Amino acid sequence: MKEVVLRNDNAVSPIIATILLIAITVTLASTLYSIVGGYFSNAPVLTPQANIAVVNMTKVAPSGTGTGSYIVYIESVSGNISLSYVRMMVTLNTGNITTIPLLSIGPNGTNLTPHIVANLTKGSTTFSPLDFISIKESNARQFVTRIAFIDTASSGIIASAYPQ
Repeated sequence: MKEVVLRNDNAVSPIIATILLIAITVTLASTLYSIVGGYFSNAPVLTPQANIAVVNMTKVAPSGTGTGSYIVYIESVSGNISLSYVRMMVTLNTGNITTIPLLSIGPNGTNLTPHIVANLTKGSTTFSPLDFISIKESNARQFVTRIAFIDTASSGIIASAYPQ
């Protein structure tokens, strides 16, 4: 007599098990990303702050000729700001606005316009209270009305002042 053994296969095949594991992993990963992803996306870039003072030392003759002279003192800074991320914006009474990277201004002078030259005494590679900027004009009919420093990372204004 022949003995018949019935085999009962209740296990899942390896292919189906692999597909189920991948599906569970993808579902868990997408759920975790949607929960935690909101904390890391669209984080605002904060603009550092500073205080500056602009001293007007312009001497104009009654005829209207002379040399304009300004000194920009950096009084305080809210942290380490690299000079490579700072631009200086100079507004003139004629309405002209000149923007120049602060790192490109050297102690020997950099032309902002054909009549205006800026010099920066660099105490370090950061925007710090050790620095001051002197601005000289050869055309006394053009006057600086506002100086601002702009952070290129956040496009915000670090500091702004009007000559006194």
